[in-house]
Amino acid sequence: YDSLLKKATSAKADADAAEKAAKEKEAALVKAEKQAKKEAELAKKMEQKYEADKIKLDKAELEAMKKGDTAAEKALVDKEVQEKQAAQVLEKAAKADAVKEAKLAEEAERAELAAKKAEEKAKAAEAAAAKKLAEQKDAEAKKAAFLAM
Repeated sequence: YDSLLKKATSAKADADAAEKAAKEKEAALVKAEKQAKKEAELAKKMEQKYEADKIKLDKAELEAMKKGDTAAEKALVDKEVQEKQAAQVLEKAAKADAVKEAKLAEEAERAELAAKKAEEKAKAAEAAAAKKLAEQKDAEAKKAAFLAM
């Protein structure tokens, strides 16, 4: 009975540890979501800056065209370069967010599975301990009845 009680206690401790780990993973997930939100806000600010720069370039391009300058060509090239750079920055941020979210979801899923398994072990150990105790009491009752005869 004592060994079963120890197993049940150990399984309960495992379940508690797994539950704690799951909570920590959940906290990490929340933290990652906040980080992703910050990065999304940063990307939005960069996009706004890009839009503002684009408007400035468009104006500069118009003025250069009015002057009949070759500066229009240079402004056009600069504009294209800046557009490509901004698109690359936004794409990198999106990819990084997707990878982080996938990793965190996978970790949280594993922790949840481990918690469920530990909980099942604890329940099984408790049931075995209860069964063993019932068998012991039954045997004691039969012995007492036999001795009473």
